[in-house]
Amino acid sequence: MSYPYGRPGGPGSGDPRGVGASGGQWVPVPGSGGPGSGGQRGVGVPGGQWVPVPGSGGPGSGGRRSSAGVVVGCVVGLVVAALVVGVAFLVVRSRGVEPGSNTTATARPTEQQTITSDHYWADVLGGEFHIESTSVVQGPTDQDGAATLLVTLTMTNNTNKSEYIMNYVPFLEQNGVDLNFAKLDPDQYPDVVVEMNDDLIRPGDTKTLVVGFKYIYVGEPVVFQTDVPVSDNYLDYPYIVVQPS
Repeated sequence: MSYPYGRPGGPGSGDPRGVGASGGQWVPVPGSGGPGSGGQRGVGVPGGQWVPVPGSGGPGSGGRRSSAGVVVGCVVGLVVAALVVGVAFLVVRSRGVEPGSNTTATARPTEQQTITSDHYWADVLGGEFHIESTSVVQGPTDQDGAATLLVTLTMTNNTNKSEYIMNYVPFLEQNGVDLNFAKLDPDQYPDVVVEMNDDLIRPGDTKTLVVGFKYIYVGEPVVFQTDVPVSDNYLDYPYIVVQPS
């Protein structure tokens, strides 16, 4: 049979996969993926044999790459993993948490907190001035005929300057009502503070004082509110509910 435009797959056929050889044989060309190759690259040699090109994944190679390529891939993977771990470590440290520690990072409060306790305490001025109640008891009736509440406070000044004691006496309230100073006779109760004064507490000193308040709702708990210095964030100091004894 004659082929006006050339033998199929041969010269002039438009089929790039091989070249027609004398005797009607088919000889694949490099990279052509000749007959039976499954698209694999190789070089045709006389006799119709198929010789795979090194690294081509030809017949019998299983399509595997060289062992050097596998090693390089593993090394790159380990480097990437190490970088990811390093970045994660830096992020955790920047948030103030030591990896492996039991400390849980807590966000600063965004609203006023209220807690219940058997006493009041606060650490102001960057934690260097400590205030704590050691006793909250009902006192005598004052000169107005009102019930009173006697609060014993201990203060320790670890700053480098003297501080006015009355600046750190907490506010007290009941049911939203502020408790004012009790009206007690200073001659009869000389150790009870019932008005503002300019007493100082020096650096390194600890002082104890008793403050008298009017006790409006007798038998009910009172709420202590820290007199927060302007240098501190008031949201860091919760209201503390204490039941007088």
